[in-house]
Amino acid sequence: MGGRDIIGLLTMAYSVYTPGVAGPLAVALVKGRVNGRWWFAAVGTGGIFGLLGAILPGAEIFPVLGMGLSLGLALAGGRCPP
Repeated sequence: MGGRDIIGLLTMAYSVYTPGVAGPLAVALVKGRVNGRWWFAAVGTGGIFGLLGAILPGAEIFPVLGMGLSLGLALAGGRCPP
């Protein structure tokens, strides 16, 4: 991580944030109600996969997998009754 400029650090932070938050937030906005435990599991899973993609060399597919898993978990938790 040493020697990175500010743009590199910002893109690394964005690659962790996007898989973890974009899908669950979209589901929460559309459905209006999401089970909190499922939502936090979705955010954590997406964030971890995004982090792995940011720090491991040659693991560019991990953020995409994280977005899919995160969206799936958020959708599963979004089926709670009103």
